[in-house]
Amino acid sequence: YRGWRKLPGGQMQEGVKIYPFMRFVRNEKATTPNFPYSFQIRLGNVPADAPWQELYFDLSEERNCLIWKGLGVRVDGLAHLYKTYLRIAGYEHPKDGIFTERDQNPLHYGHIYPAAPATEVYFKAIPKLAMPHYIYNEIGEAVILDDGTAIAADEVVVAMNGTLVTVEEWGG
Repeated sequence: YRGWRKLPGGQMQEGVKIYPFMRFVRNEKATTPNFPYSFQIRLGNVPADAPWQELYFDLSEERNCLIWKGLGVRVDGLAHLYKTYLRIAGYEHPKDGIFTERDQNPLHYGHIYPAAPATEVYFKAIPKLAMPHYIYNEIGEAVILDDGTAIAADEVVVAMNGTLVTVEEWGG
């Protein structure tokens, strides 16, 4: 009877909590040509005073699950963005990445410019992924890659949305 308090209805039962989840980040520093750019604080690619902007999720030792549902990439200026992908457990999703050049960007969100004149007042939501990606007991992150020319700092904005599922003990 040692674990009787954790049974359903018990004082210390585990509860699942579900939260909507959204983050966005600009590239803090310039990219290295032809080298993947990961949005991690420890690499200096995210402002140190804004940990909530990090798009690197190490859930390998947690009981939480992140369901990644949407990914948006906004290119400002003349950034030389080539492709964007999710790296989950060391594998790229989708396999060859999503080509996100400035004028051909299926992940564009926010103000519709440059597809239309800047005077237009139309906005696009963060695009949904073809299928949600689950990050549980592994590491997941968003990665961008330039076309061989470095992307200057603050030229790319990446946003994501999804659902965070946490398991916590209730009671005291």
